[in-house]
Amino acid sequence: MSVRAGWSRDKKDWQNLVSAIEKNGINWNRLKNFNLSALIGVPDAPGLYMLCSTPPENKEQKLNDFFTPLYIGKSKELKTRLMGHIRKPQRSVKDAFKISTNIELVYTKCNIENLDEVENCLIKAFGPITNLINAKTEVKVVETIKASLGNFEKIKSLGD
Repeated sequence: MSVRAGWSRDKKDWQNLVSAIEKNGINWNRLKNFNLSALIGVPDAPGLYMLCSTPPENKEQKLNDFFTPLYIGKSKELKTRLMGHIRKPQRSVKDAFKISTNIELVYTKCNIENLDEVENCLIKAFGPITNLINAKTEVKVVETIKASLGNFEKIKSLGD
């Protein structure tokens, strides 16, 4: 799957997302604060989540409905995964907090069989920047490993 930063301009990406949401009966929940105490009501069931940035200058709360997903993820155990992101954040979550200190959590339960499909639709439609950063890093790591293995094979064949 190719990932691009920012919201998709391709109508098909949004149609696929709406279809996946409707097919799975998804209902989103939103927490204004992404911290341990806020996670009390989050189920430890399969689900999807988005770490979202809200506008920084929102003192009068007029922009509460505006947000941009910075990271989209899935988990077989949603609450456990989110608690892990807070206690020992991975690079993607650290990157999200570098971009914004106003992080909100949007989450939903989802059938385990459909997690990949819905996550892919979300990522294609919203293009969250930290998913892009991590995807490029993973590609570079895989390319480096493949190159190293190729060099190893060349060295090995010289020794034969």
